[in-house]
Amino acid sequence: MSARLAFVLALALGCGDAGRAGPGPADLGDAGMDPGDAGVDLGDAGRDLGVDAGLDLGADAGDLGVDAGDLGMEDAGLPDLGVDLGADPCDDGRPLCAMGSSRCEGDTLIVCVEDEDRCLVEFRTDCAATEGGTCDPAGPRCVDPPCAGVPAPCALPGRRCDGDVLVECAALPSGCLTETRFDCPRLEDGAVCDPTATPVSCVATPPDPCAGRPDACPVESRSCDGTAELVICAADVYGCLVETRTVCRTGDNPDAFCDTGTLVFCSDGEACAGPDLCTVPGTRCDAVTGELVVCEPDPYDCLRERRIDCGFLTRFGVCSRGGGVSGCAVGTDECANVEVDCRTEGRSCIGADLGICAPDAFGCLELEVVSCGGGGRACDPATTSCR
Repeated sequence: MSARLAFVLALALGCGDAGRAGPGPADLGDAGMDPGDAGVDLGDAGRDLGVDAGLDLGADAGDLGVDAGDLGMEDAGLPDLGVDLGADPCDDGRPLCAMGSSRCEGDTLIVCVEDEDRCLVEFRTDCAATEGGTCDPAGPRCVDPPCAGVPAPCALPGRRCDGDVLVECAALPSGCLTETRFDCPRLEDGAVCDPTATPVSCVATPPDPCAGRPDACPVESRSCDGTAELVICAADVYGCLVETRTVCRTGDNPDAFCDTGTLVFCSDGEACAGPDLCTVPGTRCDAVTGELVVCEPDPYDCLRERRIDCGFLTRFGVCSRGGGVSGCAVGTDECANVEVDCRTEGRSCIGADLGICAPDAFGCLELEVVSCGGGGRACDPATTSCR
């Protein structure tokens, strides 16, 4: 044991409570303690202190060594610290976007979705080019055009002539434009399409209602063809002499026959009956409907009333009174037989229905009332169409 260590141990053993000096060598002797024993004891104490100190310090050092080794292993497994961990791998020039930024730009659909790298990227679709539709901002999404499936679609409203065919581009109740073709000669004999008319329309010259009639006859007469058929040549509502034939004997009248008496007629021995009986023969014009009303004997010599639309033969036909007799006449107004229920071209809502006041093929304004179909659909005043 070195002198320094012995000195330290001596100080340690000689110290008592704070403020009190420990026993010196003289005290040891006074206490009856053998200095030799004391030396042995001090030696043991030195050995114990050395062992304990060595073990404790060694263990602590060993622990520190293990920890240091562990730190060394962890350092060896770390990634390359030269990489900038704050860099955004998506920021490489691709069109980045934010979630919820999908939208329409005209007919282009723009959606924000994750790509294969899990980056939010903007993708664009031209709805018109790829799907023939439009971009609906409510989706947003590509949708079919609102007028998809409309027959014979056209671009601009208007009228034109294609030879003697009137071609009209007009809006349907939905507001979609569609093309309609009118063959003017089929609508009225001799009619042509006139591109100078306002609006462009079919026009016709008032016809001769008696010309070319296959049922024309030369003089007024009544006769029997055998006993079964009554033949009458008489003026029709236009004053044209035409022949009509009536078979007297039918399943309902098996006993009827053509009677050649004073008034040639079909006789069946039955009294006249029916809701169309009238009492005074003659003609008149109905001021409300414009029809010609005729009270005349039927083939069975019963006075019956019939009503005639004078436009049945030509659109120029009107009921008129001339020379004290009412009858159908051929006028010059192509719209004479068109019911005047609208006076201004246009569209309007009539309750939930759509009203369309538009010229017909001859340029006469007519009102068409279209039901929008119900089920939540009705006429929209803002667009004057069914929505």
